[in-house]
Amino acid sequence: MNVSNPSGPLAKLSDPIALTGTGRLGLTAQILPRGASLRSLWVTDISGRRLNVVLGHQDPASYGRLPGYLGATVGRYANRIRGGRFTLDGRRYSVERNEGPNALHGGRVGWDQKDWEVVDRSPSEVRLRLTSPDGDQGFPGAVRAEATYRVGNDALTITYTATTDAPTVISIANHAYFNLDGEAAGPVDDHVLGVSADSYTPVADDLIPTGLLEEVSGTELDWRQPCRLGDRITSPRAELAAPQGLDHNFALNGGAPAATLWSPRSGVFVELTSNQPGLQVYTGQYLDDTLVGTSGRTYAARAGIALEAQQFPDSPNQFAFPSSVLSPGQVFSATTRYAFSHDGRPDDTAGR
Repeated sequence: MNVSNPSGPLAKLSDPIALTGTGRLGLTAQILPRGASLRSLWVTDISGRRLNVVLGHQDPASYGRLPGYLGATVGRYANRIRGGRFTLDGRRYSVERNEGPNALHGGRVGWDQKDWEVVDRSPSEVRLRLTSPDGDQGFPGAVRAEATYRVGNDALTITYTATTDAPTVISIANHAYFNLDGEAAGPVDDHVLGVSADSYTPVADDLIPTGLLEEVSGTELDWRQPCRLGDRITSPRAELAAPQGLDHNFALNGGAPAATLWSPRSGVFVELTSNQPGLQVYTGQYLDDTLVGTSGRTYAARAGIALEAQQFPDSPNQFAFPSSVLSPGQVFSATTRYAFSHDGRPDDTAGR
């Protein structure tokens, strides 16, 4: 990476970091060190308009202070851990509970509330670092994590890496909400979603997995053929009734793409690929018109859809799930790429 201004400080913690890529859609992004957060992502729609397609707080100082995890890096463990407890190498650990009796996205003071250090940057890429000490929110082991954002070839790539000095559990994910009609453009009901998953992890009423894998066939969670969100997410069927929409972890098939999202209004299409085993799809039904977005307008229910590539929820307590254990000498690495095009026709220069 070509470092800009190598002789001086790379960035103040409060400074937004602008990234500019190449490609016909002219992607530009804004990253905040607080929570290693994606605050905005601008693309050109099919009519030539510039749209910010992710939700973000109007006031950068709101990151880590207000709810919603808008664009944040969530960890040390993304998603939920039942009872805030797990056993590792015969020892019982209790972590901070911040969603009733359960732990969500790393506990009461997760990585979304931390100031990440900017260690390297160029016009199209930034790398941030965080040291999470042993005992942080109750998790064992001192963890050194890095988040790298890169914009290029009409794609945004996010890479997370981590190492530890003692066995721990880890799942790092980005919690961006997408609205391909533009930030604060209204509900995403007309968006068309596809997910390459033959099965999902069913949950109890507290949204904690039961430990089983169930096939999506014959359920409202079969998105293998892309479908309009609004045709399904208000369904009273059991799969969607408890979370009042999508808030489910899909067991990805492992091919590419893992998921697709398309807006027939803007013509913006995104393909998601990831090396992670799961994808949490959340349709933002708990947004309640209290958060003020970058446009100055508030976010109501279903103002965006989050596509969180991750380890399975509660995997520290579910031994049939893919392991989320990280041991000394190992490197955790999670890469997710969002490739943008128009009308589902990938740019023939993308990836070159």
